[in-house]
Amino acid sequence: INAEYGSFNTLQHYYILNLIEIVMVEDRKRPNILLTGTPGCGKTELATQLAKTLDMRHINIGKVASENDCYDGQDNDLECKILDEDKVLKCIEKRYGFRK
Repeated sequence: INAEYGSFNTLQHYYILNLIEIVMVEDRKRPNILLTGTPGCGKTELATQLAKTLDMRHINIGKVASENDCYDGQDNDLECKILDEDKVLKCIEKRYGFRK
């Protein structure tokens, strides 16, 4: 995101749209885009801008997991909770009506 203008610069936008075209080669109408990174690196800001620019829905997986206790224990070495992916998917499907 270009902080000066508050939007994607042309090169970033070009690369993102090309990546999405590659992902959509399959028989899908829209891709799933998963953003990962360390805390505070701008994942939510980027996801919000992507969703707005591409007319897509932004689902914050961390928020879904936290609100629905979608954890399967604690990783003491990494000092974080272990995500229960199946439970997260069930919560998303229930809330947004997605089907497998």
